[in-house]
Amino acid sequence: MNVMASWTLQPATNVYSTSVIARAGKDRMLLATSHQLSVLTIGADEHAQPVRGVLVTTTAAGERGGAASSRIIGSDYVPAATTPALILLLVRRELAEEASASAGERRVNFSLHIFGLSSSPDASPESMCRDEQLMPIPFEPWLLTHREGAGAEATAEIVIGATSGALFTFIIDENQTVRATGGTLLSSLRGYESTLNLRSPPLTMDSKALAAERRATAIGYADGTVLVLIEGPSQQPEVRRQVLDGPVSSLCLFSTAPESDGDAECLYLFAGGTIGTKLVFVDVLAHGWSKMVALDPGDEQAAVLCSTVVTTPLEQLQIIVGTHGNALLVYDVLGDSFPLVQRKLFDEPVMGLNTATIERSGRALRASDADAEQLFVTGLSSAHVVDYACSESYGYFVAPGDVGGEEK
Repeated sequence: MNVMASWTLQPATNVYSTSVIARAGKDRMLLATSHQLSVLTIGADEHAQPVRGVLVTTTAAGERGGAASSRIIGSDYVPAATTPALILLLVRRELAEEASASAGERRVNFSLHIFGLSSSPDASPESMCRDEQLMPIPFEPWLLTHREGAGAEATAEIVIGATSGALFTFIIDENQTVRATGGTLLSSLRGYESTLNLRSPPLTMDSKALAAERRATAIGYADGTVLVLIEGPSQQPEVRRQVLDGPVSSLCLFSTAPESDGDAECLYLFAGGTIGTKLVFVDVLAHGWSKMVALDPGDEQAAVLCSTVVTTPLEQLQIIVGTHGNALLVYDVLGDSFPLVQRKLFDEPVMGLNTATIERSGRALRASDADAEQLFVTGLSSAHVVDYACSESYGYFVAPGDVGGEEK
């Protein structure tokens, strides 16, 4: 595992959410902080410098009466499918009331900001975002995410989790407008929602399309609850519940291809927790929670912050986990076995993991494999490109506050 490129971001600007925009031979990484959404564009060739452009900024005003203070508390990137790609921002805004400013009282409101993303691969940061929509949120949000449509014609569904435990859903209509469905993610379960009695904030969610237009959705909560929801056009939705020790901070659904025709799809669920929990549930569709494997902690007991699953050029499936202890852990998927094969330490907690194929001047960074994916690793104040399947090293370093840089 080699770090191909690294960037130090503005000091004291903590990155808490990342997404990768990949299109037309260029890769751009979205970086969300509490007051800014920016995009980092990889250089056009090996000697070009990375460029970071600001897309959206919120500024904190003074604390006198009537002043407003806004900050971004959530972000997500919805890739283009049947609709243009969207950038979503959850914004928390505090407004000091004139009459009660002396008493220090403040009114808080929340809103969802939706930006259409320019389809031009050469669009400048200033012109990337367009057609902003603003939707007031009448509850206190905790989680912002989305899940892809289950059918061939379905569009993505936006999900906002509330501190009350509810997961409110929003759809993108034919006019590319986001609107509330009036229901929650679990309201279709006909009786399950009341019996589940969920009162804990949802912390993480992942979804995966399955065969026969079915879809699996996994949801993790602060009280340790994990739900797996299975939906399909010819079946009633079903839900499976498990309770783990400690808050569930990261979930990742993935599957392996059937070994032969007629074999059923094997669905796995990785679950990571804030107390260092690292579990894999094997063949959730057939066995539910009964086949559980605890992963090798690798001398790493820190909280799990993020996870993803990748396929190497040698067709090896791997689980990659980022922790609060600055570690990146890599596990091979070998049937019911998940050996720890790599461990790399960074200088700060690993906050985000995304994958994309980086190209410069129309060719991949790894000339031996034009389809090879690299891993975008984001820390609290840094961003890295990691090639986990290559012995060579490429890239450059950018000092804090600089736009230029120097070769490694």
